[in-house]
Amino acid sequence: MGRLKVRRGKGTLATVERAKSSYRAGDAEGARSLCEQVLLRNDDDSGAHALLGTLDLEAGRLSEAVERLKRSVALEPTNARYFLNLGVAQARLGDLVQAAGHLAYAVRLAPQMTEALVNLAVVLVDQDKLKGALVCLDHAAATVAKSPDAAASVATAFAHAASAQTKQEQFAEAAQSLKWATELDRSSAAHHHQLAHPLRMLGDLEGALGALERAVALDPGLSDAHSSLVYYAAFSPTRDADALLQEGVRWSEAHAKPLAGRRRPHPHDRAPDRRLRVGYVSPDFRSHVTRFAALPAFREHDRSSFEVVAYSSVSFPDDWTQRLEALADAWHDVTELSDGELAERIRADQIDVLVDATMHMTGNRLKTFAERPAPVQLSWLAYPGTTGVDGIDYRLTDPHLDPPGAPLPYSERSLWLPDTWWCYDPQGDDDEPLTQPPGLSAGHVTFGCLNNFLKINDGVLELFAQVLTAVPGAHLLLLAPSAWARTRVLEKLEGAGVAKERVEFVSLQWRPDYLATYRRIDVVLDSFPYNGHNAALDAYWMGVPVVTMVGGTIVGRAGLCLAKNLGLDEHVATDAAQFTSIAAKLASDLPHLAALRRELRGRLERSAMMDAPRFVRGLEGAYREAWQRFCAGEATP
Repeated sequence: MGRLKVRRGKGTLATVERAKSSYRAGDAEGARSLCEQVLLRNDDDSGAHALLGTLDLEAGRLSEAVERLKRSVALEPTNARYFLNLGVAQARLGDLVQAAGHLAYAVRLAPQMTEALVNLAVVLVDQDKLKGALVCLDHAAATVAKSPDAAASVATAFAHAASAQTKQEQFAEAAQSLKWATELDRSSAAHHHQLAHPLRMLGDLEGALGALERAVALDPGLSDAHSSLVYYAAFSPTRDADALLQEGVRWSEAHAKPLAGRRRPHPHDRAPDRRLRVGYVSPDFRSHVTRFAALPAFREHDRSSFEVVAYSSVSFPDDWTQRLEALADAWHDVTELSDGELAERIRADQIDVLVDATMHMTGNRLKTFAERPAPVQLSWLAYPGTTGVDGIDYRLTDPHLDPPGAPLPYSERSLWLPDTWWCYDPQGDDDEPLTQPPGLSAGHVTFGCLNNFLKINDGVLELFAQVLTAVPGAHLLLLAPSAWARTRVLEKLEGAGVAKERVEFVSLQWRPDYLATYRRIDVVLDSFPYNGHNAALDAYWMGVPVVTMVGGTIVGRAGLCLAKNLGLDEHVATDAAQFTSIAAKLASDLPHLAALRRELRGRLERSAMMDAPRFVRGLEGAYREAWQRFCAGEATP
C-alpha cells in the first residue's frame, strides 16, 4: 500500500492532540466530541477516525469500531497501531480471518510491537494454528526485556495457547507453555493453577502439587486451586492421613468458615421417622464413574420413606443425565446458580439430608455446604476420605475402609455402611464376553494396570519392576496418556532391569475399548498409596484378579475392601515382598487364572457391592441415623 497524504491544518492537529489528552485522562465523551469536531472540518483525518474507532472498541460497539478503523488504515496505511486496533476489533467481532491478516500486517510494520504479536498469537490459537501462535509468542517473549510492562499480557497469551494444547491432549506442550507463562508473570496464581492440570496428566504429581501450592500462596482466595491441592494430595506417597486432614481444614478455614455467618436455623419438622427429603449435589450426573453408584442409589430408594432430589451442575448433559433424571423425584439444573443461590434453593426445598457427591474434585459445591442449607449434611460417592470442611457433619464409610476400632483422622463423624462403601452397576456392560487368560495363548503372562496415571508414582513402578523381575518373560500393560509419561515409565523400568520390549501402553479409551483391554491382561497390579477403585471393580467384572497392597490412608484401603467383599483375602498384601509373591504365584498357575476368569464376575454379582437393594437399605439406614441424631439434639462435629 502507498501512504496517502493526510492534509491537516494546525488547528485540526491541535484538536486531535487535545482529544488524545482527554482520552488518556479518562474523558471518553470529551475525546469523542473533539474528534467529531475535527471530522466535520476534515473527514480525512486518520487520527480522529482511529481514536473514534478505539473509543467504539472499548465501548463494545464493534461494528462501528471496525468501520472507523478501516478508514484510519486506508488513510494512514503504515501505522501499525491502527492495524493492531482494527485486528483486535475484528477478532472480538468473530472475524478471525480478517483479524489475523491485519494483525500480521501490524507485526510486519512493527516487528517488535509486543501487543501485535500477542494479539496475533491469540487469534491464531483460536484458529487452531498453534505452531504459528507459538512462533509469535516466542518473539513476544523476546521483546519483554525492553518492554517489561508487557510481560503479563505475553504470559496470558501463553496460557491461552496452553488451553488449546490441553484440549488437543498435548500435555507436555501445554505444561511448557504454562511454565513460560509463570516465568513471565511470577505473580499470577491463575497460571500456576492452570499448570497443575497438564502436569497431572503427565503423571508429574509432585510438580502439580508444587504448582497448586504456589497458586494458593499467591492468592489464598483461589478456592478451586486449593480444592485441587486437597484432592491431589491424596495421591501422594509423602502425605499421611494427618496431612490430608490438615490440608482440608486449611481449605475450610480459608473458604468455608467465612461463610458461616450466612447460616440460619432449620425450621424442619423434627419427627424422627417421617419421610425425608434427600438432596444429592453433583456436577457429574453424566457419563462419569459417579453413575455406577448414583444410578442404583436413585433407583432403589424406598420412596415411601425417602424423596430423592438432585441438584445437577452438569455442563453438557448426556444420555446418562437423562437416565438419572428419570429416576429422581425432583431434578434441578443448578449450573447457572452461584454457591449462595444454590444454598437458598436447597433451603427453599426444605431438604433434610444433603449429600455432597464431589468433595474436593472439580466442580464441587463445598461453599454451598459451608452455609449449611440443610440440617444434616454428609459426603459420599466422590472418593473415600475427608473434606476437612466445617459444615459437613458426616462421611460414609465401611468396616474395611475404616475398622471401627482404629479410624483414621477425619473432620466429619463416620457413619458405617454394613458391608461396602461401593455400589457397582455395570449398566449396559452385561454383554461384555469373558475370555480365556491371554497367557494361555501368548506364551507369557501379562500384568496390567489401567488406573488413573496420576496413581503411578515412582514407588509403584519400582514395585512393578520387582514383579517383572520375579516373573521372567512377563509383560506389563499400562494406561499412560502421553509420550512424556511413557518415556518416564520406560526409563524407570529399564533402570530396574526391565527391557522396554516387555512394556506396552494404551491411551485413554472409550468404555467398550477400555473394558476390552482387560482381555489382554492376566493379572492386575494395583497402585498405591491410592488404590484402583472403579478400575478394580471393572477388572473383576472382566474376570481379572487384582493384587493389591494396603496403604496408610483410606484411599489405600480400597483394594482391601473390594477383596474382602469378594472373599479374595489371599490377594491382599501388606508389603512389597508379599505383593511380589502373590503376583508371581498367580502368574505361575494359568489353570487357576482361567478358573478365576470364569467365576469373578459371578462373585461380584453375588456380593454386597452389586446387591443394590441391600446397599441402599444400608445407605438409608445411615441417613436415618444421622437424621435421628439431629432430632435428638446431638451436636454435630
